[in-house]
Amino acid sequence: MKENCFYSGVRKVVADRIVSGSNPDKRDDPYKLGLVVEGGAMRGVITGAQCAALQALNAFDVFDGIYSISAGSYAALYFASGNPEWGTSIYYDYLDDKKFVNFGSLLKGRDLLDIDYLVDVTKTAVVLNRDKVTERAFLLKNYILSANDGEMHEVSPVNDGRIDLILNCAPRMALLTTPVRANGRSFLDGAVVEGSLALNQAIADECTHVLVLLSKPEGQQFKSPRMSDWFTYQLLKRKFPELADKCRYSGENYNKILHKLYLSQNDLNYHPRIDSVSIPGSKKTISRWETRRNILLQGAKDGFESVMDAFYPYRLPINPEVKIVE
Repeated sequence: MKENCFYSGVRKVVADRIVSGSNPDKRDDPYKLGLVVEGGAMRGVITGAQCAALQALNAFDVFDGIYSISAGSYAALYFASGNPEWGTSIYYDYLDDKKFVNFGSLLKGRDLLDIDYLVDVTKTAVVLNRDKVTERAFLLKNYILSANDGEMHEVSPVNDGRIDLILNCAPRMALLTTPVRANGRSFLDGAVVEGSLALNQAIADECTHVLVLLSKPEGQQFKSPRMSDWFTYQLLKRKFPELADKCRYSGENYNKILHKLYLSQNDLNYHPRIDSVSIPGSKKTISRWETRRNILLQGAKDGFESVMDAFYPYRLPINPEVKIVE
């Protein structure tokens, strides 16, 4: 069956499943459809908004697996909760000042990011519906990184403890934040190894079709070598030698992952079928450390529109109540 099932386009599979009312308990096609949600620190506002647009299209149930790393895990959790538009608003309503990103804290020997504050926002201000998340946990595949050996660990949000582990680890950048201790290991944001894109994990899970939500503008995804990567490697080598070896070529690893995406988009014989949605190339890349509300809000609007534009040809019904919250 697999030999014959790849040639339907990814977006068409998504659209057909929406129209037919497909859900994980009842599929009318032979495909395994995955959704990969990219992170990228504050750029997660874009993929969060893309998830909100998929919610407006009533698309959650069409996916057989949702794969995420870093800030993408926050977007995935709020998507599963049924309110991704509210989760997206966290970026520009609660993280747009020094309460979360504070470079001055590094000079005082503290973490750059106040993860405790962020997690508290999900519990008190923009409340994550944990009951809904646990109901849909079988679809969610969130990945965090063990600083002890540089290996990725899949965490499914089956209970409050697992949800807290994801929320605490997903944004916890190496060297800039203190690792989380759990089960005798130290955990961090997995993006430091191969970027915040869990495409390899979706492929390993035998998805036949994968939709990738990208947080950078079209054509601006590939990474160039940076001096900061070398410094990161040198610093990690002292603290987490096993992790340092895995991170040494993180930019190159990320580019290899993107290459699979572009191969699939340009070769109908490439398996699995992979497609992506990104904001227009004319837009500027949002910095990982962006805190200006207007920039973050515009990023959310652009992300939402990118998905609506991608599925416009299919004339799908749209829930007008799901929109970017200003």
